[in-house]
Amino acid sequence: MISESLIEDVNGKIAYLYLNRPKVGNALNFQIVEELTDALNRAEEDPRIKVIVISGVGKVFCAGADLKVLNSILENSTVENKNDSEALMNLFLTIRNLKKPVIAKVNGHAIAGGAGLASACHLIVSSNEAKFGFTEVKIGFVPAQIMFFVKQRVSETDLFDLFLTGKLITAEYAKEIRLINESVELEKLDERVEQLANSLVKNSSGTSMRFTLEMMSKINGMGLESALQYAATVNTLSRSTEACKFGVGNFVKKEPSDWSMVNF
Repeated sequence: MISESLIEDVNGKIAYLYLNRPKVGNALNFQIVEELTDALNRAEEDPRIKVIVISGVGKVFCAGADLKVLNSILENSTVENKNDSEALMNLFLTIRNLKKPVIAKVNGHAIAGGAGLASACHLIVSSNEAKFGFTEVKIGFVPAQIMFFVKQRVSETDLFDLFLTGKLITAEYAKEIRLINESVELEKLDERVEQLANSLVKNSSGTSMRFTLEMMSKINGMGLESALQYAATVNTLSRSTEACKFGVGNFVKKEPSDWSMVNF
């Protein structure tokens, strides 16, 4: 499926979603935010799909907010700005509430909201030529909606540095501070992301990943006792699943489990 803003492609059990606005650095506007949110929800509901990859067409992953959007902010009413902000919030919330892993394939620079989009994903693999930056402070803006996700990834020391200076950092440095998972040569990026996605498809139970992602989404705000009680409930539920019977059964028989051959 191809639109002016987004390309959707399914290869086996992997859904690839490409931001398709290369002439403006795949900048975010209301249309692309809505289309990406809808595409993610479709992938979540599609039983064929086990892993989702988000990337950009062209040389930039995502340059942040579209200039037309930034211009409109100055003229919009409070209600209009709130609606626009909530659309982006829903996109990030959708990613984190998905029960299928989302990989950000960062093919080029990821700036402001673009860096936030990558940070909201579960795994980030970047070209070593990409740069990351939270540049909102340089234009009188606030990295508000992305702060939660970045705060989960980097230390508070690095968070203050990135958010208050708005500086750009290399992919290698982003990996060093654990903002991203991996940095590879650009010509090897497609191969590495495909390898990672296929590894999840083959080596990880879809049911187990769903439980894990849901648990990680919910457990952050819990106290110790509540978290452990919730963990005990999830542990109990997981033991009665077809996935557990299949995986433990193979483990006991000392046989590998190929999770690409089953739908759980």
